[in-house]
Amino acid sequence: MAISLNHCYVVLGEKLFNALAQSDFLRNEFGNCEIKTNTTNLGSWTGMYLRGETTYLELFGSLPPQKVGSIGIAYGVDQQGSLKNFQNKLSSDFELTYGSFKKAEHKNNLFDYLQFSDGGITTKLETWIMEYLPDGIKEHEASNPTNFAAHDVSRKRYNHHAVDRTKLFKDIVELRLALNNNEFARISNELSHLGCSHEGNEKKKRYVGKDITFNLIHSTKAPRIEIVCELFRAVEKAQTYSYDHATITLEGTQAIISLPVPSEQA
Repeated sequence: MAISLNHCYVVLGEKLFNALAQSDFLRNEFGNCEIKTNTTNLGSWTGMYLRGETTYLELFGSLPPQKVGSIGIAYGVDQQGSLKNFQNKLSSDFELTYGSFKKAEHKNNLFDYLQFSDGGITTKLETWIMEYLPDGIKEHEASNPTNFAAHDVSRKRYNHHAVDRTKLFKDIVELRLALNNNEFARISNELSHLGCSHEGNEKKKRYVGKDITFNLIHSTKAPRIEIVCELFRAVEKAQTYSYDHATITLEGTQAIISLPVPSEQA
């Protein structure tokens, strides 16, 4: 079974984060975009959240101990038991950490996860697989119960009340990553074991999952991530919004969010 995407994050530095946080277009037109603080069993952080039907994007000004320029990729599953299946499949080839995530205000764990070890080589690329839990997702819905089955642990159920279909952003459908040698090799190995079909060579590879595509480019320059999004409806004309060194380009039913991930930034 090929993997999906749950969400991804990027640590931008305060200057770019503030520019995006002040964007009227992001808040009022592009999607359900909110700035919120999460306090959990794994720590506390404040970020900007852009939510779609099954995926979402997290943007941070800072995220200690992660450095500015860090990227996180959360692979996703929609069926109970999938995480354990992946653990059994991957444990002989990868160093994995199994854990649970719980918000401070809730009594139930929201999801379980399998964290891939970077082997001490990569410090700015974090990857894990996550699976929502029935009791946790029910508690997450709180006073807004849905018609989903009680055993449904899908990403669509989790995002059901957050997605805004009157705006543009529907989902992340592709991640384009410019990576160094170690990161390129590491992510290539993970995606191959996660059931993605692939093509390419040692400098450029394309991996296709269940509903997400990963385009990896080997680069010795500053890393960069482009997030390709599907829109709920087509825009009438192509347009680009610029924020410091970041851009959001809209054309047809697609948006490309291009983000620099510098090595250091205030």
